[in-house]
Amino acid sequence: MENLNNLKDLYVMANFDIKDSGLPYNIWFDEAQHFRKGKHNTPRVKVQVNDNLIPVSISTKPKILLKGSSLSEAEKEFHGKNEIFEFISKNYGLIISHWNGEITTKTLLNSLEI
Repeated sequence: MENLNNLKDLYVMANFDIKDSGLPYNIWFDEAQHFRKGKHNTPRVKVQVNDNLIPVSISTKPKILLKGSSLSEAEKEFHGKNEIFEFISKNYGLIISHWNGEITTKTLLNSLEI
């Protein structure tokens, strides 16, 4: 998990706020597209749980992309909150198109099904 207070590149992410989505947590979409650098090239979104960002795969069967005790901690946070995984699965085509830089953030946010 990443703490929001220490995250330096948050500006390269777009926030889908709970006020707009009705979901239990904010979802952050990667804005880097083909400029993406670093070790995380697996398609993912980040789900904001309190001050932590939890990486979740962009997939028809999303999963938390953590290991060990961090995974266990994140699974406890998500217990009973399957709406996030269902939302990602339902919107897989749009979210992966955004990840790949095929559609803009505006198109993504305007087209998501809640």
